[in-house]
Amino acid sequence: MANTQQQTPKPPGPKRARDHATITSNKWTDHENLLFQLYVTEKKSYKEVRRIMNEKCKWSASERQYKGKIKLMGIYRNTEERERKAVIKHIQRRREKRKESYVRIRKHQISEDNLRLWEKKLGIDTNGSAMAKSSSSPI
Repeated sequence: MANTQQQTPKPPGPKRARDHATITSNKWTDHENLLFQLYVTEKKSYKEVRRIMNEKCKWSASERQYKGKIKLMGIYRNTEERERKAVIKHIQRRREKRKESYVRIRKHQISEDNLRLWEKKLGIDTNGSAMAKSSSSPI
């Protein structure tokens, strides 16, 4: 017995994003330093990075493409808590030996102000010993 049922056409799927030209991996890596400078050093948003890069490089990439490539290249603005703890512990050991430290995480130099802030948040004073947490009550 042959199947005589007529198949109904499927409705169209969700709309796709506008197609952008394919940009080769080499082109992205050629501009990695500029991406780092704009996104991390100058703290530009993805939209601003996209606008500047599209003007300078004469290509048309979507914001989503920039987000993906920046993540794939390992370019991050913020540091994780585990990284901050490791840096502070390392600096403490160097201070005990009376050595200066310049901290770089993922090509980004960390300022002395940020290091002091991390020490404060982690409850560590600048001499390397644990800070006494005040437990005074407002009563």
